[in-house]
Amino acid sequence: MMGKRGQAGYERIMSKITTGDGGPMAVWNRLQTSALEVQAETLERICDEVCDGRTLYEICRAHRWPVRRLVEWIQGDESRKAFYNQSLLIAADRYKEKVEACADEATGENYRRNQFQAETYKWLASKLDRGRFGD
Repeated sequence: MMGKRGQAGYERIMSKITTGDGGPMAVWNRLQTSALEVQAETLERICDEVCDGRTLYEICRAHRWPVRRLVEWIQGDESRKAFYNQSLLIAADRYKEKVEACADEATGENYRRNQFQAETYKWLASKLDRGRFGD
């Protein structure tokens, strides 16, 4: 059983929690907002590296992140998944450009090496964007 003073204190605390006027709810909301900003920044950084041709394994190794947890995090949200998939399409374009560069640079002495590199880049592009570069 609460007295009048206890009831008033309880109501004051509950009003802060529910309205977010600096109470725990406001702190929670600020934490959630900053966590979302960090997540967006992290996803953008990851996708930038994917666009540059790095794999998730390379990115995780460089940042000391567990690969499985990163994949689960990306796959756990449709917007993150779509953003990541878009970066894979951009990476496929990058590999296509590398194929063209290999062909342009091929000469008698490095022809076989460039041919092998071009085939590798073609294969990578075909796996990342099956619609445009797939077999």
